[in-house]
Amino acid sequence: MIGNIKSILCTWMFSILVFVSCNNQDAVPHSNENGKRTGGNPVIEEGSADPSVRVFNGKVYIYPSHDFSADNDFWIMKDWKVYSTEDLIHFTDHGVILEGSDIKWAPQPDHCWAPDCIEKNGKYYFYFCLADISTGWEGQIGVAVSNSPAGPFTDPLGKPLIDKYETVQDYEDRFLFNIDPAVFIDDDGKSYLIWGNGGCYIAELNEDMISLRSEISKVEIIGHQGYREGPFVWKRKDFYYMLYSPYGGSGYDELHYATSKNIKGPYHFRGYIVGHGKKGNEHGSVFEYKGQWYVAYHDLFPTDKYRKTCFEIIHYRQNGDLAQVFPTKDGVGWYDGSSWIEAENYFEKSKGIEYREHDENGFHLSRVQQGEWVKYPNIRMGAGYENTLKVWSASGSTGGKIEIISDSLNGKKLGELQVKNTNGWLSWRTFETKLIPHDGIIDVYFKFQGDGDELLSLDWFQFQ
Repeated sequence: MIGNIKSILCTWMFSILVFVSCNNQDAVPHSNENGKRTGGNPVIEEGSADPSVRVFNGKVYIYPSHDFSADNDFWIMKDWKVYSTEDLIHFTDHGVILEGSDIKWAPQPDHCWAPDCIEKNGKYYFYFCLADISTGWEGQIGVAVSNSPAGPFTDPLGKPLIDKYETVQDYEDRFLFNIDPAVFIDDDGKSYLIWGNGGCYIAELNEDMISLRSEISKVEIIGHQGYREGPFVWKRKDFYYMLYSPYGGSGYDELHYATSKNIKGPYHFRGYIVGHGKKGNEHGSVFEYKGQWYVAYHDLFPTDKYRKTCFEIIHYRQNGDLAQVFPTKDGVGWYDGSSWIEAENYFEKSKGIEYREHDENGFHLSRVQQGEWVKYPNIRMGAGYENTLKVWSASGSTGGKIEIISDSLNGKKLGELQVKNTNGWLSWRTFETKLIPHDGIIDVYFKFQGDGDELLSLDWFQFQ
């Protein structure tokens, strides 16, 4: 009972904090300055719920549900669209890739719900679901194929891959619905489809990706605080991670996650990543891009029937847990130079850069080595900027030098900052230096130079 009370209190406090964060109108949204756009949430400014994000050929693609109008009083989605980006700020709208009316077996073409997409053997497989209001929202899952991640996609089967009445053998429950497909390809090349509302299912796919190789089985999540819908699976190191919605549209939803050493489970509940503090469902995905990890989710503004894609950076603790994040208006892909910029929130990095936990809630770049680098694009300098860079750093060695370079690794050198020995890797000090005058919005690289294998650790920096 005590554990349940603590869980309820934590969730309640989390919801209050998230509500405040989501409604923060003082944060800097999308803007343009000196020809450069600084980002912000939502990253897509039209209906783009349930975002499944994939990286294909060095580019990020968003496959969302297409909430049709802010005036809807129900989830009306007539088609699926796709968007792409290379900088997480500027997005290309590739238009409609598949319409509900194109699916001949669709019970109703206006309920084109959450999709996912994957590449295999040079082809792109788009998994989608359609709901049927006449049978209590029982779902059907289909698959469409294209030679391009931007479509158009066509239905090769002409029938559902997972029909509304297909479920686990000998498992009967009228409140289990076949919606919200997610696809995963393991290191051994085996492919799996995961889905379900009211229960989570998994089946192995054949090599053709449009038929099932195995029977359907139920996925167990041990210790969960609820499972409603929206599974998404990825792998990091030895663990399979599953993201999902615990409460759905009837509650104040969040994105929870669980882990397993086996793709089929059982999974063990680990915690929650993000929530919005407002009544309505949450659904998202996790992706890695240029060495950084992100969670994609949707907002609920102005209503939970017109949701839009948002991004936040996420970090892993040493034990594999994910640190909780809050929804922001700031989003990703740009930085406010007048505030502390957390060093681990880089946009891109060289291979040897790693971060570690700094304290209960923080992280830092740990013991960076000679020649390594990190990139922070679209840094917006604040009013009163006087060309000073301040960093919070530590070194248990002879220290090292940070070269500050603009635009590219071989770009203009704005200055350099020497970090000296601080009497230990956890003994933090402030260092600062003057830079060549510049203003507006710039891309900044930090390149680390010095003698020895381990030079310095970097927690945060600020332009003053």
